[in-house]
Amino acid sequence: MDTITAMSTDDILAAMLTENTGRHMLDSGGAYGRNFERNKGKIVADFRAAPEVNVDRWERNGHDVVEYITIDLFHFLSDRLSYDAEFDAELHAFSMEPERADESWFTCLDEWVESRGFEWEGGPPITVNTCNGDNSLSQVIQYTMFSHDDDPYVALMVHGGCDYRGGYTAPRVFALGTYGEYAMFDEDSFTVVLTEPIATPEQLAQAAMFSEYPVPTGGRQVMLDFRGGYSERNCEPWNDASLKPITFEFGETPVLTADDGVMTIGGDGPAAGWSLDFYPPCAG
Repeated sequence: MDTITAMSTDDILAAMLTENTGRHMLDSGGAYGRNFERNKGKIVADFRAAPEVNVDRWERNGHDVVEYITIDLFHFLSDRLSYDAEFDAELHAFSMEPERADESWFTCLDEWVESRGFEWEGGPPITVNTCNGDNSLSQVIQYTMFSHDDDPYVALMVHGGCDYRGGYTAPRVFALGTYGEYAMFDEDSFTVVLTEPIATPEQLAQAAMFSEYPVPTGGRQVMLDFRGGYSERNCEPWNDASLKPITFEFGETPVLTADDGVMTIGGDGPAAGWSLDFYPPCAG
């Protein structure tokens, strides 16, 4: 028990992401691989070093486009959760009692939550499986939300297999703390940022010599905040009408990727040359 309580949140998450969840009779893991097999051998440092957002680019109509992005699950959870060793030990001790020897983790979790009389916002605890809706996470998760003394908690299971109908880890319990009870619902949220190129010294020198070359202003941004499949447009400065044609669309807008991974808008449209960045949802 001392070993468990000494583990950090990131230690627990790394253990879950590498936990052998076995084989399911409906798996196609032999052909496509299982999540825990892809993560095999990774330690906390490896998960921390991975990018928070992965960009999937395809070629379409003769140019590259960004087809979709994926939010890294480890970073998403690490930003939001705080391991609760006390509740976690209680849940596992409850599940190991002889009368539950043949029960699944799903059943044990449901019975533990019910036996403790936990609620969620005045009603019963809620359980969410991200495969049942739109999400941008790199792996499926299932979690049960409950509160205790007005503080929000989550009992989390990570899908480590191939077929979503099986292959889940043992549940572990975390507090949501200062991040708020709705932080887990950001699984389909992210921000796309387009930034105007900043003038190079050559451009500035040319503009100083010839009045017909306007000095690029640089630094203006267009932010597209995606929340549950819908985007809200925010610009800086907000009242610059010339930013209206600057936009980005998944699967359509041509993009260029430099050797260092920096992406810019391609083509000859009004956003050509603007840099393109993707940011995960903010947990705070």
